[in-house]
Amino acid sequence: MIPGPVLLLAGPLLPALVLLFLRRWPVVTGVVGGLVALGLRLGVAALPTAAVAGGAPLFGGPVLTILGRSLVLTPVVQQLMLQIYVAAALLFFLSALWPQGADFVPAGLGMLASLAAALMFRPVIFGLLFWLLAAILGAVLIQSGRVGSTRAALRYLLLTSVAVAILLLAAWMLGSQPEVFVSAIWRLLLLGLLILLAGFPFHIWVRPVLAEAAPLVGPFVLGLGQLVLVMLAFELLLAVPLGQQTLVFQETQFLPLLRLFGGLTLAVGGLLALTAQAWSGLLGYALLADMGAVILALSFGVSGLPVALALLWARFVALTLAGLGVTALRGQVGDAADAFVAGRGLAWRVPPAVALFGLGLLTLAGLPLTPGFPGRWLVLTLVATNSAWYAVLVALAAAGVVVGGLRCLVPFLSRPGGEDAVVVVPAGEWPARLRQWVLAGALVAGLLLVLFPQALLGLAYRLAALVYG
Repeated sequence: MIPGPVLLLAGPLLPALVLLFLRRWPVVTGVVGGLVALGLRLGVAALPTAAVAGGAPLFGGPVLTILGRSLVLTPVVQQLMLQIYVAAALLFFLSALWPQGADFVPAGLGMLASLAAALMFRPVIFGLLFWLLAAILGAVLIQSGRVGSTRAALRYLLLTSVAVAILLLAAWMLGSQPEVFVSAIWRLLLLGLLILLAGFPFHIWVRPVLAEAAPLVGPFVLGLGQLVLVMLAFELLLAVPLGQQTLVFQETQFLPLLRLFGGLTLAVGGLLALTAQAWSGLLGYALLADMGAVILALSFGVSGLPVALALLWARFVALTLAGLGVTALRGQVGDAADAFVAGRGLAWRVPPAVALFGLGLLTLAGLPLTPGFPGRWLVLTLVATNSAWYAVLVALAAAGVVVGGLRCLVPFLSRPGGEDAVVVVPAGEWPARLRQWVLAGALVAGLLLVLFPQALLGLAYRLAALVYG
């Protein structure tokens, strides 16, 4: 029997190496990558799991031991990776219709293996090294298909590297003399987690990623990647003993400060979205506000984990819908046109694309009648138990994103004509009718998630239930 960790590591890596030689054909890589992800989902679902790390040999059972360290396939890791494989397969299949760069599928498969390793590694602090490897592949995804600016990829990689170094320093202090370095340990953990979660003022890479990367890179790096990161952060906080309790539950300044910076991130995102002048800027600032909501949820410890997971799955849906909309809109005006005025009249030419962009944006805002509302409502009720001001802040940030979205949609709804007429870019080789059907299907799927919110909430609460044991 193939040991679980070997399948999760080698399963994506071997096809990724093969697809590196086929990356000139995006249809082939997209379809094969999607089939590989679905195959991994079926294979991993059938594997046995272990509740705790053990001293198993190199090939045997659900534990893989390398150089004295264990990679353990636990029920939590299994459930999370099953969810991620399905989401990744969707993105790979979509990249066959809308190419996202030659390295999208090979780097994406490599990132799946790195994320699985980060979750399985014991102790958890060393899993952050594999998270750094996943971030390196994430930077490759961000830069895939681009020959110009490297600002987004470099910022993302630089800040991630600094944050991992800070967390490893905290781990060293914890392993040497924790009673001496108590105050330094929780401050370093706070700083490292804020950088990784793009908390204010370490949010400078969020907008460039959505502005420069291919549209479907956002759901992969900022959706699936952040989902694994939040699980690592939660496990790390529960695994750090300070005194008689773990860091999350001890009476320190950690949780109030985490909550404060989450609120600041939320406020900055809402304010910047209110004044945005470009599609990527509006989407990036709405995402920043959503990141602030996730940090707020994590600041409530155990009760905040399912809320954070619900927000992250809604984020994945939002970025996928908006990414498809942006892809179709740029096909009409060209990649260089990003300002609101460049989309004048597009609602009359490509209505599904405009609807997808608007639904994705409003989902990030957590507006009622969108897939993001259940998660945002959970955040609102959670923070209201601590402070009414935070609840008001959550509502105001959502209002800022909505107002910014209305400012963006007004030019879309304007009748094209005269000097402002839209210049249609040729669709290329792909049948436009097939793409239109896929866009319409994505819009219907997004609306179905509004009618059945338990589809996303079920993923979050099922995973949280496994964490709680």
